[in-house]
Amino acid sequence: MSTCLVIGAGGYIGRPLVAALVGAGHEVRAMGRSLDPEDVPGGVVVVRGDARDSVAVAAAVAGVEVVYHLVHSMAGDDFVSVDDEIARVVAKAAVEAGVRQVVYLGGPRPGGDDVSAHLASRAGVGDVFLRAPVPALVLQASMIIGAGSASLDLLARASRAAPFVLAPPWMGNRSRPVALADVLHHLVAAAGAAPRDATVELAGPETVTYLDLVQRYARVARLRKRVPVPLRRCPPDPRPPPPRCSARCPRRWSGR
Repeated sequence: MSTCLVIGAGGYIGRPLVAALVGAGHEVRAMGRSLDPEDVPGGVVVVRGDARDSVAVAAAVAGVEVVYHLVHSMAGDDFVSVDDEIARVVAKAAVEAGVRQVVYLGGPRPGGDDVSAHLASRAGVGDVFLRAPVPALVLQASMIIGAGSASLDLLARASRAAPFVLAPPWMGNRSRPVALADVLHHLVAAAGAAPRDATVELAGPETVTYLDLVQRYARVARLRKRVPVPLRRCPPDPRPPPPRCSARCPRRWSGR
């Protein structure tokens, strides 16, 4: 059994991961800025601290064998630099503490020129860990589906809002969603495996579009099949908008 630190233990993945690691017999420390001891299983050591604080992270990592990094900053315009800073703080602390394995759960590595800052930041964090001396297992999951997940909540809202679903071009994007239970299985397995540097894609068995998922949710929820309404970007109007006029689409178009 291993001594594990979960950084970001108060998040959607962190909470069940802490419980799963305890259930597997590992000794667990849970780190978060406002983590409540009542929210973790008995026997878990709660460490309150900011992952940007090198002193707090070094104290949390001391004596740990496996570090799970689940932190992603999405607030503010500087979230990319914040993600990078946190990753470097954790990587440095892991080296100094003699950690056996770092496990990072990120997103799919983007390709092409049109890359969102969010996905690019996640890939960059993985690269920080892979370049560090401590072996890093970088797990890449595109969409994690489970009760209470943001992905499932968005699907529910899109499916239940109306019989008609606005379908912008991105709804045709393909992905391989993976169940939360499968993600937790691989995360827990890493605590008992031999250390290694690797990038592993966590993906479900099917490749589907987001619109496919909306239709599946509707079917499971016993709703009628949703009717997609293609939404294309209109060419810009060369005329300036009239005074005190909003440039947004009419409410009847937005479905509000």
